[in-house]
This record gives sequence, structure tokens and C-alpha cells, in this order.
Amino acid sequence: MAKELTTKQETFMTQLRERGFGAQGEIVRELNYTSFYRDRKNKDSALAIALKEYQAEIVHDLSNAKGGNLDVISKIRDLAFQDGDFKAALAAAKLINDMQGHNAPKNTVQTKIKIDTFVDLSKPVQYDDNGEVIYDTIDITADED
Repeated sequence: MAKELTTKQETFMTQLRERGFGAQGEIVRELNYTSFYRDRKNKDSALAIALKEYQAEIVHDLSNAKGGNLDVISKIRDLAFQDGDFKAALAAAKLINDMQGHNAPKNTVQTKIKIDTFVDLSKPVQYDDNGEVIYDTIDITADED
């Protein structure tokens, strides 16, 4: 059976949804919500569950919105880290990196180049009209397979 939010927690969540995560501290002070940090840290509390659901909602919405709000995701990452929820913090950090293009390639291609050479030392050195050594050179290009 899911735990119910108290009236103060309901009010907090309503205000949070309206004003955003940046106003969290201000909302806590305005409501005189003295047990907020304890409730938030207790992962089984109704508030902690509601906050996690709201964070997941925001992350999902922002990941679907082009050019999402990185500031909000950064705050979610920071809150998750403060709460010791490293899995959620890592997920938010990964999302930030992906949105900024700092993500590792999904697959890599291994390439090998094999060059066989042969130097015939039995032939005498040839010189041009200026006395410079004539080198035989071959242009090498890669075959596209």
C-alpha cells in the first residue's frame, strides 16, 4: 500500500511543480517544513517517492524535448547526489553529457593496415644528371572494402 503525502508535503509538491526545483529551499522555509530533509532522505517516505517520481517525469520530458533545460537536470543530479542516490545522479549526468554531445561513440571500427615492402639491395644506385640519387617511389592508396 502506497504511503499518502501529508497536507504539508502535498502543498510542497504543488509549489515545487509550479515554481521549479530552484525554489525548493524557499518553499521549505515558507512552509516551515522542518522535517523536509529527513523526509527527503528517507527513501521509503511518501515525499521521497513523490520527489523521485517527479524527477523521473522531468528527466523524461526533457529528454524528449529538443534542447532541454540542462539547468533543471543539473539540479536533479545534484539533489540525487546529496541524497546518496548515485544511480539517479549518474543517470542525470549521462543525460547531460548526451545532450551536450559529450557521449562516447556507440560502436567502434577496428582498422588494420598491412604494408609489405621489398628493397632490392643488389641493384646499383642510380644518379640523375645533377648527381642526385634517383629514388623509385610508389604512391600508396587505401583500398575501400
